[in-house]
Amino acid sequence: MIAAPAAHSRWTGWGRDSVAVFGVEVGVYQAHGAPSFHVPVTEPPEEKNPEHALVRYPSVRTQSAKLASKAKAAAQKVYEP
Repeated sequence: MIAAPAAHSRWTGWGRDSVAVFGVEVGVYQAHGAPSFHVPVTEPPEEKNPEHALVRYPSVRTQSAKLASKAKAAAQKVYEP
C-alpha cells in the first residue's frame, strides 16, 4: 500500500531511526496460523499510518517467539537509503 522509500521517509520524519525497510508477505503469517489485518492508525494525527497492519500472534509466548523468528527469516530488504 506504500512504497518502501515513502515508508522510510515517513518513519524517519517522525524522528525515528531507520537504516532499511524490510517486507514480510501476509502469507508467511497465514501459513503459521497467525492472521493479519489491515488496521489503519489515525492517532496521533501527526503520525497517521493508513497502511498499518496487525498480526494476531498465538497467545502462547513460545509459539509467538517461533513465529516471529520465522517471519524475520522470511523478511526481504526492500529499501536501503
